[in-house]
Amino acid sequence: MKYIQFRLRAWLEIQRGPHSILRLASSLLLAMLLPHAAAASLAGPYAPDADTLFLFHLDEAAGGSVTTNTGSLGGSAYAVNESAATTTPPLVTDVLGVPAYTNFGNAATFGSGEMIGFDYNRNGRYDGDGGGGVLSADSFPMSVLNMGNGGQTPWTLEAMIYPSSITVANQEIICTDSSASTGGRGLQFRLNTAGQLEFNLIAINADLKTAIPTTATDPVNGFVANNWYHVAAVYDGTNMVLYWTRVLPTTVAANAISTNAVAVGSSFGAVTGSLGLGNRTRSPAIEYFQGLIDEVRISNVARAANQMLFSPGGLSAASASATVSSPANPVYAGTPVVLSASVAGTPPISYAWQSDGGSGGATWANIPGGTTNNYALNTTGLAAGNYEYRLVVTNSGGSMTNTPATLNLVAASGPVLVKDTTVTPGGRSGGAGGQFFGNAAAGLSMVFYQ
Repeated sequence: MKYIQFRLRAWLEIQRGPHSILRLASSLLLAMLLPHAAAASLAGPYAPDADTLFLFHLDEAAGGSVTTNTGSLGGSAYAVNESAATTTPPLVTDVLGVPAYTNFGNAATFGSGEMIGFDYNRNGRYDGDGGGGVLSADSFPMSVLNMGNGGQTPWTLEAMIYPSSITVANQEIICTDSSASTGGRGLQFRLNTAGQLEFNLIAINADLKTAIPTTATDPVNGFVANNWYHVAAVYDGTNMVLYWTRVLPTTVAANAISTNAVAVGSSFGAVTGSLGLGNRTRSPAIEYFQGLIDEVRISNVARAANQMLFSPGGLSAASASATVSSPANPVYAGTPVVLSASVAGTPPISYAWQSDGGSGGATWANIPGGTTNNYALNTTGLAAGNYEYRLVVTNSGGSMTNTPATLNLVAASGPVLVKDTTVTPGGRSGGAGGQFFGNAAAGLSMVFYQ
């Protein structure tokens, strides 16, 4: 196993005399235990780049209904229930806020009729498909996704999924279907009841299906219930590649399971539909995803197998656990604190130390000047309280954030006599007659004796 360690260290020196120094040490140790992954890692969570149209991190807290698109098209999507055909589906509050894969924040879960619909027309809600050819007011042409945008243009659709089964039902991941006639319907990216990963371009009758690997056919990427997988459909203008990959920090590239020639041209680009996650957008919504969905990204380029979630040059992403060594907190205000870290990854690596400012982890801000793996923190002037510190590291493969460590800062104090004076005869130093006078004191700064 390979360790990455983040240390917070504070020390206190008390001078007892011209030749004697008493050093008291306090340290907080945060250790990240990583599987050994020689130059491999997860390149995520994603940061939007110039080619990212949609990026839903789905990191919003539980109890809400709105999730943000951080891609270039911006906007918001809404968690709703469209179990019955309606243009005004009601909001639901039980979809967002479920813990995701380690270091990926939260994810979305779905129940019967539930989905996340994108508010394309920016009216502050998701307008559902009314059924019978009454299309969603949030419909847009597929060319917005760079599908058939003036020809056979490239695109990539991808997501992280956590399925409980791959045969229990048809389960939509990303969908732009509608109640239009067949020639006017969009796409379905889903798991089907045959245990296949399916990408169906309905309007052009291009339904591509590939068996999902089992542990017998692929011991690494084969399906095991209640595990995280990355799925993707990538089109380069000629061929579509479907990917199914187990989410492991040792993987260097996505796992292709099929390649098929298909013409996705301007006729499909003219098809309209609304964008939905976790269920079909054709009313009623009866193909909900039975598991979790996270990190949905739609791009206007054909991303390579090592340009998605998996990267040979990323930073090691793994779970973190905190331990506090003894002696530990509290630390007196004014005591120097050193933040230090050791991080594995392909250089160059940038560092950003952050503090919650005593907010209990509610808000975080970069520490000015905290841009190296070692940073000397001046606690002078800080009010007493608990402060959390964490490190964000980034390189070309992605970024990661360690689990915060807590610094318990107490107000500065004057010297306190912790042991009364004693007289010991026969000592080699001290008062007249060779007697030794001794006591013990504690305090923040240099303590002088006379």
